[in-house]
Amino acid sequence: MSLPVNPRALARKLSDGIHGKLEFDFANERGHSFGEHYLHGTLNEILASNIDHHRWTLEPNYAAPALQDPNITSGRKRELDFAITSKASGADRTKAGLEARETRVAIEAKWSTSSHCREENILSDLCRLSLVASSETPTACYFVLAGPKSSVRNLLQKGLFSAHGAKGQRLLHAPPRDSASHFSLTTTGGQHGLLNPSKLARLSEKVPSVPPKISTRPATPGQKDTPNWSVFTWHVFPPGRDSHS
Repeated sequence: MSLPVNPRALARKLSDGIHGKLEFDFANERGHSFGEHYLHGTLNEILASNIDHHRWTLEPNYAAPALQDPNITSGRKRELDFAITSKASGADRTKAGLEARETRVAIEAKWSTSSHCREENILSDLCRLSLVASSETPTACYFVLAGPKSSVRNLLQKGLFSAHGAKGQRLLHAPPRDSASHFSLTTTGGQHGLLNPSKLARLSEKVPSVPPKISTRPATPGQKDTPNWSVFTWHVFPPGRDSHS
């Protein structure tokens, strides 16, 4: 089954659409409402406007099968902020029929000044997207980061997101760079991983398995050197599979 949207076009629409709404609402004295709920509401509008609702379903807080541990049968399931799935048949609304839907777009999003926007939570988001991207093909997976310009810049320059190694490799390269980043999280095949045992243990509690490597590519936004707000979208894809293919 094909994707419901063009992956590169959607990534651009997410960045530009969110930024445009931020600037418009800020100019109209609505900046006090900005935050993660605002971001999710804007994402919901953009996504709902860009799919064929006869074929696809927009699912906020979607418990993707790839994120569940079969040994855990109680408690809240692990969820994606948004997913676009194939539409369940009207004749098959059974549990099995609903579970047979295919995930074709997966999105995690963070507002940079939110209390949830910590590096370990962002890393968990990226791992979840990587697992979904690897489990179902084709699936377009995106991580969206938005917020005040200085806050976004500072977040991407410290801790796990700072430059590592002689080549200055980053887990998330910000535009205008438009090349893929492949970042090892665990030590495999002679490659030194980013995570120490303590961070790896905490991450393992949030995902069914930790992918050995995270591969991302930033989408190039239409806006450059913005005065107030930054919105970046990264395509998260399986290692070895270029996000532009």
